[in-house]
Amino acid sequence: MFRRGLHPVVGYVCAVLVGSATFAVTAMLVQLSAYREFMTQYPQHTLPPITIMLITFLVATFIAFFSAALPVLLIHWIAKRWAISNVWYYVAGGVLTAVLLGSFSALSWALFMRLSPYASPDAPPLFTQAAYVAQFCVPSGIVSGLIYWLLTGRFVARGKGAP
Repeated sequence: MFRRGLHPVVGYVCAVLVGSATFAVTAMLVQLSAYREFMTQYPQHTLPPITIMLITFLVATFIAFFSAALPVLLIHWIAKRWAISNVWYYVAGGVLTAVLLGSFSALSWALFMRLSPYASPDAPPLFTQAAYVAQFCVPSGIVSGLIYWLLTGRFVARGKGAP
């Protein structure tokens, strides 16, 4: 497909976009039955599922674009330093990055909601919410790692990587 690979920034941007789309679709598929029940109870307070998926995609892209840059830079630097071009290295790096950042984001949001004046006394524990979000991050990390490897990472060990 590419003889030299793409610049790491292009690979990063593509991986973030595809990973965020995967996150949005996975989250909507898991939540669809609960959302349909909510829609029947409160039809005046609901948005169409595609709108929620689009909002989730935009928020996930914004969060991932800025927060995943440093971990991806570290993963790329290690791969270049030790000439690693194994697909599993990038998949593991994508999953680890997505789960850590997704769980941290969920934990931050849950803590913020606990401290707000509208906090619900029967809210689930903080780490339960972080673990719940982590299940959406695993497929997102797998896809992101594969995309980054496909566009950039597989060329690192050959010394033919883009500058």
